[in-house]
Amino acid sequence: MARILLVDDEPSILCVLTNLLQSEGHTIEATLRGDKAKQKLMSKEKFDLMLTDMRMWPVTGMDLIKVSREMRPSMPVILITAYSTNESEEEAKQLGVFAYIRKPWEVDDLLEKVRGALATGAKPAN
Repeated sequence: MARILLVDDEPSILCVLTNLLQSEGHTIEATLRGDKAKQKLMSKEKFDLMLTDMRMWPVTGMDLIKVSREMRPSMPVILITAYSTNESEEEAKQLGVFAYIRKPWEVDDLLEKVRGALATGAKPAN
């Protein structure tokens, strides 16, 4: 299946999402820090998808999306946030996110978005 970069600064959410996505057969690279995720995006590591929280420090989800667009323009991104605003949703859309998901999310909806993002034609990472 897919190799997914998962970024959220809340350990409980990171754990739940990791378990959920692993149960679907995906390989997960999870990190609690946006700066660590940024390093991974800038490395030669292969990822098929990134799921990221929006509000993190010192590197935000929006920062990660910008880096991913520069370094990995064909990789789909799903943004997850508990702090949704019209402005942040519009900015995410302009940056080309595949989906903008508000917390608390529904499991079926999140899995549907992940499946859709992975089906967009991006080649699986080796």
